[in-house]
Amino acid sequence: MTAPAVVRKKVVEVVHDGQPSVVAVYEFVATEFERVAEFRLTAAGTVELILDEPDGCPLAQEWFDRGLRLPGRPDPVIPADGPAFLEAVLRPRRMSYCRVVDESAKGAEGPGPGTSARQSSGGGRRR
Repeated sequence: MTAPAVVRKKVVEVVHDGQPSVVAVYEFVATEFERVAEFRLTAAGTVELILDEPDGCPLAQEWFDRGLRLPGRPDPVIPADGPAFLEAVLRPRRMSYCRVVDESAKGAEGPGPGTSARQSSGGGRRR
């Protein structure tokens, strides 16, 4: 897959029957969580990755490039799977330095971890 866009851009909110459309990734930096990446459902039904920094978030990039394996499914869920990929990203996993937050109702500039009804904690990399 090609590298995702790094530049923030104006986007059209896509809503799919209560399924997630915007999922943000936060990493623990120093004393707080910082937003480092965003998965966004496109109008075409696929998912794009938007990185907040050029070096971005290796964990989010890995999920985007390789997909996510789920129990009972032979192939990984990939960005082309659209909402299913976002659901897979939101599945709980053991991570202490990374949080994944469904910000669909909040749009691109959500308030951050701890304020969403759907949140998954996880371990990214330490900075």
